Amino acid sequence: MNWNKVDKVWNEFSKLKNIDLKYKERNLLNVIQSLYLINYTNEVATFSFIGILWKSTEGHNTNKTSIIVEYENRLDINNFEFENSSKIKSIFSKNKITEFEKNILKKLKKFNGNSITLKDNFIRIDADHIFSTIDEFEHVTDLISKLKTTGNKL
Repeated sequence: MNWNKVDKVWNEFSKLKNIDLKYKERNLLNVIQSLYLINYTNEVATFSFIGILWKSTEGHNTNKTSIIVEYENRLDINNFEFENSSKIKSIFSKNKITEFEKNILKKLKKFNGNSITLKDNFIRIDADHIFSTIDEFEHVTDLISKLKTTGNKL
């Protein structure tokens, strides 16, 4: 992974949306932790994009992105939790995957998301990598907008 590209993309997205990027770096023994935070509000919701990099002197680098979304008003769909893996967990359909779930999982794959949870008017999305393209940010905002406007018909 190109760390300079990650830094450039997070800065570019914050400038594109005319918002501040908060960046913090700490040294923890043989590891450097870099934290990126973008708080962004559009007409649908408020997003907190959180990117974390752990850079180890031994080469054991890890990274992830978490997104916390708060809708202005409660969505017209029930709470859910999905994992983008062979094991799909949903509080509604224990044995079969609904069309709604298939569509959510397909949209998660666009940015390599591995889980999404809706609880009341909050959504949490996790990806096992740090976003390194503007498209990944845009896929998330698109998914959140579609959930708001189409609900279970997604």
